[in-house]
Amino acid sequence: MRKLFLMLAFIATSLFTANAQVNGFNNVLFAQGSEKVAGVYTGKIIHAYMNKKKDVAYRFQDYVNFELVDRGGGMYALRGILEFQAGPAKHEIDFSDERVTLNTDANGNIISATGKGHIRVSVWKQDWVNSDFTVTVPVGTSYARDGVLNLRLECDVVGGVLGKPYKAIFEFNGNK
Repeated sequence: MRKLFLMLAFIATSLFTANAQVNGFNNVLFAQGSEKVAGVYTGKIIHAYMNKKKDVAYRFQDYVNFELVDRGGGMYALRGILEFQAGPAKHEIDFSDERVTLNTDANGNIISATGKGHIRVSVWKQDWVNSDFTVTVPVGTSYARDGVLNLRLECDVVGGVLGKPYKAIFEFNGNK
């Protein structure tokens, strides 16, 4: 009877220890995934639509950098600046203050985003637009995994050109 009790105790202890090791292993994997997602991604704006105009991605600089800053728990802050010139109008779309937060699932899919960016449009050094805007990322459109960031940002600018609101959509694809 004593041998049976010791054998059952040994089996139970082994099972609990194995479960603890598996759970610890999963936590390590998640932490490594976070480190792999955070970082600087260099790439291009592959599509850009501003104020219902056709694709204006060709106006952006050849390469753009976006950085994902790890906030823990699958949350990342977005950092980056987009600039382009359209005739006399210089456009600067600024995400450098880390006010946009992206939430990811365990597979690196970006499942939500909240926050604000800032846009400044100046013509001959006079500001035409200088305002904050809200940022969203539609579910199922963006991910950060395997060293690749594919990001679709939808920006609603309230105080746009001549006070009229408009929507801007940017799609970025880059690598670490």
